[in-house]
Amino acid sequence: MELVGDLSTPAFINALNRFFDRRGRSITVYTDNATNFVGANRKMKEWSDLFHSEQNKKKVHDALTDLGVQWRFIPPRSPHFGGVWEAAVKSMKHLLQKTVGNAHLRFEELSTVLTRAEACLNSRPITPMSSDPNDTSFLTPGGRFC
Repeated sequence: MELVGDLSTPAFINALNRFFDRRGRSITVYTDNATNFVGANRKMKEWSDLFHSEQNKKKVHDALTDLGVQWRFIPPRSPHFGGVWEAAVKSMKHLLQKTVGNAHLRFEELSTVLTRAEACLNSRPITPMSSDPNDTSFLTPGGRFC
């Protein structure tokens, strides 16, 4: 999870670069079509228009091309295509609701909470590393062997 101050193109590119710097560059990035913005309210419509503008698309495409990353959209109105990351978003939302509730946090406070929530979610065991019942090591979403 990456907290950004606004929904501008430079903020998105900077957040993506921070993500790549921390976790390594991806070959392909899959995203939804931001159709969830449409109809939410006028401001969201403005952000959606900005996101889909040719100028924005060119800036993001150029930044990703420079990095050698391919950006692919899932089909519109098809959130089931992003089932894995949608499940992760649901887990994060649930965790944030339980920890933050209706509290109003400053940017730095929310950034800290997001980082700790991410660490919590990424430390959960996914699968054992061996079939030996005496071997308690397991793989986590963060790719760590514990």
